[in-house]
Amino acid sequence: MNTLNRIKEVLHYYHISERALALEFGLNQPTLNRYLSGATEIKLELLERVAQRFPKVSCDWLLRGEGSMLKEQGDHERLQYLVKVIANQQATINNLIEQISILRK
Repeated sequence: MNTLNRIKEVLHYYHISERALALEFGLNQPTLNRYLSGATEIKLELLERVAQRFPKVSCDWLLRGEGSMLKEQGDHERLQYLVKVIANQQATINNLIEQISILRK
């Protein structure tokens, strides 16, 4: 199961429609549809918002499919750490992409 399917499973579990999530997150419906169909790569911000909106969902499961969907108590600090690590890695990747773009010119 990929990340897209895991997000859909969270919505199904909590009985929340894609439209309701789009409204709550301030996204227009076509944008969310592109994410959930795989037409547009999911941004880290969307995953962070899903993790914040559904704090009982395991970030390990959401991001990598490891473990069970719902986290155990006491796991919150570890999940926050993982989100920060991923955010830092994404920033590094974005900087490297920008540097590569500059060097190609």
